Amino acid sequence: MAKRVIVDENVEKFLQSVAENPGEVERCGLLVGRAGKDVEVVEAHEVENVKASAVEFELNPVEVLRVFERAEQSGLDVVGVWHTHPVGYAKPSGKDAMGASVFPGVWVIIARGEVRWYLAGEKGFEEAEVEVRSPRSAPSSSPSS
Repeated sequence: MAKRVIVDENVEKFLQSVAENPGEVERCGLLVGRAGKDVEVVEAHEVENVKASAVEFELNPVEVLRVFERAEQSGLDVVGVWHTHPVGYAKPSGKDAMGASVFPGVWVIIARGEVRWYLAGEKGFEEAEVEVRSPRSAPSSSPSS
């Protein structure tokens, strides 16, 4: 599972802005890019949390479908999930572990002003090695919210 995550600078800026304004309920969304030897993240999309809870999230399925369709049209894939922990730490919870068993890949957890990147697989979560690149060296894209 030792992959590197290469992140577009605009995605990192967006996630940092979420860290500065996490809200009272979990904010969540999807990460779009390419998975290969490394995982490239070129877009971050915010998706409605239909649970509207401070301790768990469920992505709005209609919005998820739209993100998957837009990614496919652009020749990209959904490579991960991001969400906040308004009342916790930037570490995977038990509920995150259950979610990662269904959706392995990149997981970003944001809490207390901190943005942490993980790779989720069969053996659970492993903190990811992250490299932030300027939009010129990564495929051009900007996050949507």
